[in-house]
Amino acid sequence: MRFPFESFKRIGRYRIVNAGSRWGIDLFDDLERLAQPDAFQMVFDVGANVGEMSTLFMKNFPKATIHAFEPVDSTFAKLRRTLGSHPRLALHKIAASDTSGPATIRLFTDPAKDTLVSNLTDCYRTDPCGLERVEMWRLDAVISEFKVCLIDLLKIDVEGFEANVLRGCGDNLKPERIRYIYFEFHRINKLMMADSAVANGHSQLGELDRLLEGKGYRLLVIYTQGVHQGEPIGTYNALYGTF
Repeated sequence: MRFPFESFKRIGRYRIVNAGSRWGIDLFDDLERLAQPDAFQMVFDVGANVGEMSTLFMKNFPKATIHAFEPVDSTFAKLRRTLGSHPRLALHKIAASDTSGPATIRLFTDPAKDTLVSNLTDCYRTDPCGLERVEMWRLDAVISEFKVCLIDLLKIDVEGFEANVLRGCGDNLKPERIRYIYFEFHRINKLMMADSAVANGHSQLGELDRLLEGKGYRLLVIYTQGVHQGEPIGTYNALYGTF
């Protein structure tokens, strides 16, 4: 049996990896295995924050139109400053959900921690800085409003609200209408009662997998972003689609 890491080359604390032969290292390398970059013509960035991923989508998918969604006033202003105006870019100051209407989002000093989940807790959310009323739309309403026939990539990073976003796609949640889905999660399954006082309310891969598998998707890749110290969760991303 070939040792899976023998192709790694170490230079001090750094590793050089042949990404062409391995999955789960770089999202864009993996997507290029599935389809040519020019084939990605419509991308939804749900939970765009200040635009880091949207910037990468613009760079890596030269023919794509990017719809970026960010509901918080101050973060949306930063998103607009980061991305500016571009004919391939549409910015929406709304939150995606499974219902439409007003909602209250919890704000933190780090806007990447803002969440619509009222009971979401972990060791990184120790600095709340208020509440804000935001507007929510179902994604099937957005798809209808902008007459979108096909989404090539749906990216979701909404701090525990991922299942709501997926349910809000309605009848569009199928590979024929949304080809690939890339989302953040923090657990495989629900925490034990003793652990829920430390961390609670995060997205679970098991729940999302059941939802997506029932719609014709399969898990393609998992990416580890970080393992939390002192609590039984981590930060991971999953790529779903067909292959």
